[in-house]
Amino acid sequence: MGMRKAAQGPARLFGQSVRGILGLGAVLVIVAGLFIKLTVDQFAAPAGGLFGTPDARVEAGYCLSVAQDISPAVQLPGSYIREARGFWQRRLVDQGGDLAGGVAVGRARLARDILRARGRTREWLEFTMSECSYKALSHGAWFQAFDDS
Repeated sequence: MGMRKAAQGPARLFGQSVRGILGLGAVLVIVAGLFIKLTVDQFAAPAGGLFGTPDARVEAGYCLSVAQDISPAVQLPGSYIREARGFWQRRLVDQGGDLAGGVAVGRARLARDILRARGRTREWLEFTMSECSYKALSHGAWFQAFDDS
Protein backbone atom coordinates (compact mmCIF):
# COMPACT_ATOMS: atom_id res chain seq x y z
CA MET A 1 0.00 0.00 0.00
CA GLY A 2 2.85 2.37 0.78
CA MET A 3 4.31 1.59 -2.60
CA ARG A 4 1.05 2.43 -4.32
CA LYS A 5 0.88 5.90 -2.71
CA ALA A 6 4.44 6.59 -3.72
CA ALA A 7 3.64 5.66 -7.31
CA GLN A 8 0.59 7.94 -7.35
CA GLY A 9 2.60 10.92 -6.11
CA PRO A 10 4.57 11.60 -9.31
CA ALA A 11 1.54 10.79 -11.48
CA ARG A 12 -0.58 13.22 -9.51
CA LEU A 13 2.11 15.90 -9.80
CA PHE A 14 2.42 15.24 -13.51
CA GLY A 15 -1.37 15.52 -13.96
CA GLN A 16 -1.47 18.80 -12.07
CA SER A 17 1.40 20.24 -14.08
CA VAL A 18 -0.31 19.25 -17.35
CA ARG A 19 -3.50 20.99 -16.21
CA GLY A 20 -1.44 23.99 -15.20
CA ILE A 21 0.28 24.12 -18.57
CA LEU A 22 -3.03 23.75 -20.41
CA GLY A 23 -4.58 26.48 -18.27
CA LEU A 24 -1.66 28.79 -18.92
CA GLY A 25 -1.88 27.99 -22.64
CA ALA A 26 -5.59 28.85 -22.66
CA VAL A 27 -4.90 32.16 -20.94
CA LEU A 28 -2.15 32.97 -23.46
CA VAL A 29 -4.48 32.17 -26.38
CA ILE A 30 -7.16 34.47 -24.95
CA VAL A 31 -4.67 37.29 -24.36
CA ALA A 32 -3.24 36.88 -27.87
CA GLY A 33 -6.75 36.90 -29.36
CA LEU A 34 -7.65 40.09 -27.51
CA PHE A 35 -4.39 41.71 -28.59
CA ILE A 36 -5.03 40.87 -32.24
CA LYS A 37 -8.64 42.08 -32.06
CA LEU A 38 -7.64 45.38 -30.48
CA THR A 39 -4.83 45.88 -32.96
CA VAL A 40 -7.10 45.28 -35.95
CA ASP A 41 -9.98 47.32 -34.51
CA GLN A 42 -7.86 50.40 -33.96
CA PHE A 43 -7.59 50.81 -37.72
CA ALA A 44 -11.29 50.37 -38.36
CA ALA A 45 -13.51 53.34 -38.95
CA PRO A 46 -14.75 54.86 -35.74
CA ALA A 47 -18.13 53.62 -34.60
CA GLY A 48 -21.08 55.97 -34.58
CA GLY A 49 -22.02 58.77 -36.89
CA LEU A 50 -20.54 62.21 -37.10
CA PHE A 51 -22.45 65.06 -35.48
CA GLY A 52 -24.91 62.72 -33.79
CA THR A 53 -26.18 61.07 -36.94
CA PRO A 54 -27.96 57.83 -36.05
CA ASP A 55 -26.48 55.63 -38.77
CA ALA A 56 -24.06 55.49 -41.68
CA ARG A 57 -26.76 56.33 -44.24
CA VAL A 58 -27.69 59.61 -42.53
CA GLU A 59 -24.01 60.37 -41.92
CA ALA A 60 -23.37 59.98 -45.65
CA GLY A 61 -26.33 62.26 -46.40
CA TYR A 62 -25.01 64.83 -43.92
CA CYS A 63 -21.49 64.82 -45.35
CA LEU A 64 -22.80 64.89 -48.92
CA SER A 65 -24.87 67.95 -47.99
CA VAL A 66 -21.78 69.59 -46.50
CA ALA A 67 -19.79 68.92 -49.67
CA GLN A 68 -22.62 70.36 -51.78
CA ASP A 69 -23.08 73.46 -49.61
CA ILE A 70 -19.46 74.38 -49.00
CA SER A 71 -18.96 75.16 -52.67
CA PRO A 72 -22.22 74.98 -54.60
CA ALA A 73 -20.63 75.98 -57.91
CA VAL A 74 -19.64 73.24 -60.34
CA GLN A 75 -16.20 71.93 -59.45
CA LEU A 76 -13.48 71.06 -61.91
CA PRO A 77 -12.76 67.35 -62.41
CA GLY A 78 -10.25 66.16 -59.83
CA SER A 79 -11.04 68.88 -57.30
CA TYR A 80 -11.12 67.87 -53.67
CA ILE A 81 -14.74 68.97 -53.15
CA ARG A 82 -15.89 67.05 -56.21
CA GLU A 83 -14.04 63.94 -55.06
CA ALA A 84 -15.60 64.25 -51.60
CA ARG A 85 -19.06 64.56 -53.13
CA GLY A 86 -18.42 61.46 -55.20
CA PHE A 87 -17.20 59.51 -52.19
CA TRP A 88 -20.24 60.37 -50.06
CA GLN A 89 -22.61 59.64 -52.94
CA ARG A 90 -21.05 56.19 -53.35
CA ARG A 91 -21.13 55.65 -49.60
CA LEU A 92 -24.82 56.56 -49.54
CA VAL A 93 -25.58 54.13 -52.36
CA ASP A 94 -23.53 51.40 -50.67
CA GLN A 95 -25.59 51.80 -47.49
CA GLY A 96 -28.72 50.91 -49.44
CA GLY A 97 -32.19 51.68 -48.27
CA ASP A 98 -33.93 54.96 -48.88
CA LEU A 99 -31.34 57.20 -50.56
CA ALA A 100 -33.55 60.28 -50.65
CA GLY A 101 -34.41 59.75 -47.00
CA GLY A 102 -30.74 59.57 -46.05
CA VAL A 103 -30.02 62.82 -47.87
CA ALA A 104 -33.13 64.53 -46.48
CA VAL A 105 -32.40 63.60 -42.87
CA GLY A 106 -28.71 64.47 -43.31
CA ARG A 107 -29.59 67.84 -44.85
CA ALA A 108 -32.09 68.56 -42.07
CA ARG A 109 -29.46 67.80 -39.43
CA LEU A 110 -26.97 70.04 -41.22
CA ALA A 111 -29.54 72.86 -41.33
CA ARG A 112 -30.14 72.41 -37.59
CA ASP A 113 -26.40 72.56 -36.90
CA ILE A 114 -25.98 75.65 -39.08
CA LEU A 115 -28.72 77.38 -37.08
CA ARG A 116 -26.84 76.48 -33.91
CA ALA A 117 -23.67 78.01 -35.39
CA ARG A 118 -25.37 81.43 -35.00
CA GLY A 119 -24.14 83.22 -38.07
CA ARG A 120 -20.87 81.33 -38.41
CA THR A 121 -22.13 79.23 -41.30
CA ARG A 122 -18.90 79.32 -43.29
CA GLU A 123 -16.82 78.28 -40.27
CA TRP A 124 -19.22 75.44 -39.50
CA LEU A 125 -19.14 74.20 -43.09
CA GLU A 126 -15.34 74.28 -43.14
CA PHE A 127 -15.17 72.42 -39.82
CA THR A 128 -17.70 69.79 -40.90
CA MET A 129 -16.00 69.37 -44.28
CA SER A 130 -12.76 68.67 -42.46
CA GLU A 131 -14.41 66.17 -40.10
CA CYS A 132 -16.26 64.46 -42.95
CA SER A 133 -13.00 64.20 -44.89
CA TYR A 134 -11.22 62.59 -41.95
CA LYS A 135 -14.11 60.17 -41.63
CA ALA A 136 -13.92 59.41 -45.36
CA LEU A 137 -10.21 58.69 -45.00
CA SER A 138 -10.97 56.32 -42.12
CA HIS A 139 -13.38 54.53 -44.48
CA GLY A 140 -10.56 54.08 -46.98
CA ALA A 141 -11.20 57.06 -49.25
CA TRP A 142 -8.33 58.41 -51.27
CA PHE A 143 -8.47 61.91 -52.68
CA GLN A 144 -6.44 62.49 -55.80
CA ALA A 145 -6.24 66.16 -54.86
CA PHE A 146 -4.05 65.18 -51.88
CA ASP A 147 -1.60 63.26 -54.03
CA ASP A 148 1.77 64.97 -54.49
CA SER A 149 2.58 63.38 -57.82
